Amino acid sequence: MGPRTLLSRRSRIHLELAGWARARQHRELGAFAGYCIARLEREVGTLTWVVTVAPDPQGGFSSRIVACQDGAEVGAPGAGKDATLAIWDAICNIEQTLREQVRAAS
Repeated sequence: MGPRTLLSRRSRIHLELAGWARARQHRELGAFAGYCIARLEREVGTLTWVVTVAPDPQGGFSSRIVACQDGAEVGAPGAGKDATLAIWDAICNIEQTLREQVRAAS
């Protein structure tokens, strides 16, 4: 994977964090989401992504991940004790749906 691919992937992933996140957290969570998305895109193809993470009023974090392609959107929620686990949960929740769509299109 060359730098050109990495830059295009970054431009396709939009990470939304509330004011609680500092610059370092934003970078680290963006890198983690990018890694997870790159792994998934090897199987399902290139998509545009929106990852939203927010503190949960009951403690922990909640997240939502949305994958978009050609006007179609697939979304999934996630939750975890920290923001990273909330992103991972959302990725796991969206993964099967995306794989099923790829199989159905084949």
